[in-house]
Amino acid sequence: MTEPLKLYHGTNSAHEFWQDETANWIILRCHQETCWSVIQNRAHRLQTNDHLRHYGWSDSADEAVKKLSVLAELSRDFEYQMIGDKYHLVAPFST
Repeated sequence: MTEPLKLYHGTNSAHEFWQDETANWIILRCHQETCWSVIQNRAHRLQTNDHLRHYGWSDSADEAVKKLSVLAELSRDFEYQMIGDKYHLVAPFST
């Protein structure tokens, strides 16, 4: 059986997002919005500006992950944090 693709949580000043390690699959929402957008980033495969494929909107990140055309799951094992000028996957801070 194939292992599901893991999407990890992150946030910035404008968006909350879930993204896989290659940034190929992204689920995001603006902080003030309630719905999530499901996006495939095909920039690494296409040499055009038309590299984003939108899979629709969902009311939750859990619902959005089901719209991906791959087996995927949301994971809190790691999270994206800005370090310097790039996002890196790090172990989540625990208290």
